[in-house]
Amino acid sequence: MILLKKVLVISSVHPWNDTRIFHRQVQSLVKLGYQVYLIAIEANKKCGNDTPYLKQVLLKRKKLILRWQHFRQVLKKIKQENPDVIHLHDPELLFLVPRIRKISQAKIIFDMHEDFPAALASKQIAGMPFKPSWIEKYKHYEKRRLQQVDGLIYAEKYYKELYCLPEIKQVDILNYPHLVKHSKSNKFQRFTMVYAGAIHEIRGLKEMLELTYRLHQKKYNIQLILIGKVPSHLEDYVVTFIQENALEDVVLLKGRLDYTEVQKYYERSHLGLALLHSEPNYLGSLPTKLFEYMAFQLPFLASDFPKWASMIHENKSGLAVPYNHLDIVEAKTEELIKNVIKRKIMANNGYLAHRNHFNWQNEEQKLAQFYKEVIGEQ
Repeated sequence: MILLKKVLVISSVHPWNDTRIFHRQVQSLVKLGYQVYLIAIEANKKCGNDTPYLKQVLLKRKKLILRWQHFRQVLKKIKQENPDVIHLHDPELLFLVPRIRKISQAKIIFDMHEDFPAALASKQIAGMPFKPSWIEKYKHYEKRRLQQVDGLIYAEKYYKELYCLPEIKQVDILNYPHLVKHSKSNKFQRFTMVYAGAIHEIRGLKEMLELTYRLHQKKYNIQLILIGKVPSHLEDYVVTFIQENALEDVVLLKGRLDYTEVQKYYERSHLGLALLHSEPNYLGSLPTKLFEYMAFQLPFLASDFPKWASMIHENKSGLAVPYNHLDIVEAKTEELIKNVIKRKIMANNGYLAHRNHFNWQNEEQKLAQFYKEVIGEQ
């Protein structure tokens, strides 16, 4: 009997069906012959237990200041399962690394999803922004903890430039979508703009709503589909905006959906949106949704940050626009509404780039190789 290497994949932040964690990495690890235990947050969609060599433990969703309450359950599971590899996905889980070292011989991998210190600059805790001095202290603490892990996975290439950790095994595993076959789904009858992801002011929520209102006022037959949870502090704003501007049948709020359901909306939409603000955490990285748009032959409008604009220009799969100049965004949207041929060319260009470069199959091979190196199988 062959004993499979056991991997414990842990997130105290992300839902169990998170696209990067579950649909890409976990599914790939099972496919590569590992026995996987996934500990993550419960979601709207119930998890199934029909995948061989995959078990799941669901944690209750908690506010940021209460998430430490999950730690005891996580440590208990580590002791119980005695894994070969522990794959951590959240900065807060770095606090557990010293304790994990005491109770387990497992190799520890940390998966860096974002430039977290930069992200803290735009976050709040208990209604208070993070002070620069707090962020600096976190940076020092984070680096000390990263020096204690066995492997680092970066979701963006530039993350490694922020840390000088040559003694730690490292790899870039970019968050590209699975290779998608050409879609032949029927498009919505109305010209449909779509956005899927975290919903927030700094991710262009207000700009998307205002753009939709302007186009509706000009009598375009359009709709905006927003996929993601509207945070509680923005619920009143969104509802009021929709009601006051008679957009009840124009702006469709779908809530948080599993990626398999999101794909259906991508297939039927006409234009993807990524009007993110110029936050430090966004400037150096490329949003996953751009690659998802390309995979589903969806032309897009995205903020004209230098790195984004360079990629868009190179692949000719969308238009880079200044998110804070809505007149320009509006004009470019009208241009694409009217020009079907231009949209089709962009869609084909994006899909070609996806097929040749920006797909998960390439990243899966890197994941497989990295695990072997960390475990010491070669």
